[in-house]
Amino acid sequence: MSNPYRSFTTMLAAFVVIFGVFLSAVSYWFISHELIRETSGLTRNAVVTYIESLPDAKKLFEQSAPHGSSPDQADGSAAEDGPSSTEEERLLADIRAAFDPYGIKDVRFVNLDGRVGFSYHPLKTGNTLTGRERERFDRAMHAGKMLADKTSSDLNLWLPISSDDGTLIGAAEVSKDWSAQSAKILKISLTIIVLLAAGMTLLFF
Repeated sequence: MSNPYRSFTTMLAAFVVIFGVFLSAVSYWFISHELIRETSGLTRNAVVTYIESLPDAKKLFEQSAPHGSSPDQADGSAAEDGPSSTEEERLLADIRAAFDPYGIKDVRFVNLDGRVGFSYHPLKTGNTLTGRERERFDRAMHAGKMLADKTSSDLNLWLPISSDDGTLIGAAEVSKDWSAQSAKILKISLTIIVLLAAGMTLLFF
């Protein structure tokens, strides 16, 4: 005949383990969700504040020929009116100075046609979005609100940008370093697991 006390403690231990796993999963999801929401909001505010400080934000979204194009491929008048390499370097340095404190690793400003007007990587300037990038750009522009996507190391945001009169002029794609937040989430989750394990040890031994 089985020992009723042993059966009860076994069932109780199984319940505690299941509950602990469930609690850890819920805690991980909640902490991750809140960090994404808070970080996305702070990043969005930083980008929007910078753009609003510019005298002519539309220039960031202006269509330009891809770097490396031949003179025959680029429009002559656009090349004359376009920014010089020195001006582009100055703009890049200015944007990095504004965004680096927020852990932003990459930025692209895309006009309404899906063409990149500015990028941290000059070779991408003038290129047209395709595939998944174009899909996410279209979704953000259609919804008129921020779209967030997290990977293990990056937080990718699509931010619709409007002019002073409220008209959409394009979108900013921002990639933010997520490694610090991932480490924080992992640390909190491990702490919860350790506390649960300690509680189970005190309960059954």
